[in-house]
Amino acid sequence: LRATAAEVALQSGALLAAVVLVFGVPTTAPVGFLLLPPVVWAALRLPPRAVSAQLLLVAVVITTLTALGGGPIAGAQ
Repeated sequence: LRATAAEVALQSGALLAAVVLVFGVPTTAPVGFLLLPPVVWAALRLPPRAVSAQLLLVAVVITTLTALGGGPIAGAQ
């Protein structure tokens, strides 16, 4: 069963929304877990090459955002 282009777009949008919610919106709520459902969705439905590309891009983005002071662990001591 292969993912359609619409499903890939929807999953990518969900992952982008999760990254923005976790690392772009200041909050004290524990929202770090919000990245897991889109990542699991990708792992179960997308080809390994697409999942690897998404994970690499997400890793670069969240590392950059954390270094700039965003996200749940940016100010942790």
